[in-house]
Amino acid sequence: MASPPLVAPQFVDTKEAGRVLGIPASTLCTWRTRGGSPPFRRVGPGNRLVRYALADLIGWAESRPAMQSTSDVGPLVAA
Repeated sequence: MASPPLVAPQFVDTKEAGRVLGIPASTLCTWRTRGGSPPFRRVGPGNRLVRYALADLIGWAESRPAMQSTSDVGPLVAA
């Protein structure tokens, strides 16, 4: 039985990741600094380039709680 072909993950930069998620790239930059960002990788010379795997972006977005209205605060967490 033949092995399935390897498929390389597709990576996008911050600007394109923002387009995928429908948010400004600057919001992703803020989330990376403060926490709460989708998973990302640093690549390239000196690890200076930030890249997001499309599969990670989709998984992260799908893991967020669905809201019914703009006033919905999502699941309550005990303090």
